[in-house]
Amino acid sequence: MKAFGIEGLSILRQVELEDNDELIVLQLPRLKEKIYLRKNTSDIGVFQEIFIDQNYQALLALKDHNIVVDAGANIGLFALYILKEHPNAQLFCIEPEDSNYEMLKKNTAGYPHITILKRGLWNCETYLKFIDLKASKWAFQLTESTNNNYDIHGISIADIYRDFNLGHIDILKIDIEGSEKELFEKSTSWLSKVKNLIIETHEDMRPGSTSSVMDALSPYHFAYVKLNNNHFFTTVLNQSCI
Repeated sequence: MKAFGIEGLSILRQVELEDNDELIVLQLPRLKEKIYLRKNTSDIGVFQEIFIDQNYQALLALKDHNIVVDAGANIGLFALYILKEHPNAQLFCIEPEDSNYEMLKKNTAGYPHITILKRGLWNCETYLKFIDLKASKWAFQLTESTNNNYDIHGISIADIYRDFNLGHIDILKIDIEGSEKELFEKSTSWLSKVKNLIIETHEDMRPGSTSSVMDALSPYHFAYVKLNNNHFFTTVLNQSCI
């Protein structure tokens, strides 16, 4: 009820309802399309973190939300969270895993401002392979591979700037299950065109990932704060929001 008012009771009932349907279907205030969650997966936990616990609430207070890139988009809930408050935002969602990608397509189909990319975020264009396809829906890890033994193509932030003719990114959200270590280890000049970055690091999956992020960001003039499990970096002009 704190998150949605009286409509929260209906949403809670739908999440907890026991039936034979494979999907939970939710209609949230200020979103024109329904949201779909898979039962007995991490989808419900992600929904709670984003919409109930408001783990990204600080982003809503930022001045600009025109261009948002969501790396590790999962099923699209972060993008919908942004659109709920900023319906004109242009979003780019990157998700490599097949089942998550299909749900991402389903959840974002009614929003022309959302572009979805079936890629893995890396520090260059390359070939990537999943480490464990039996992992939880929000815990798929990638590693670099070869052109005759790969699962997905890698894409870099520089590629996104080029392919979509972007001059900057207002908000870059990164939750890529350890691949942030490789992403920030080299070719990070793209950071100069990012206004706000929020990233979850995964030391348990890739030891050294946090230091890779911090070392790469140290030359740039970002204010920094730790929010829940996320590292939030914002330009000096936006410091008032934190």
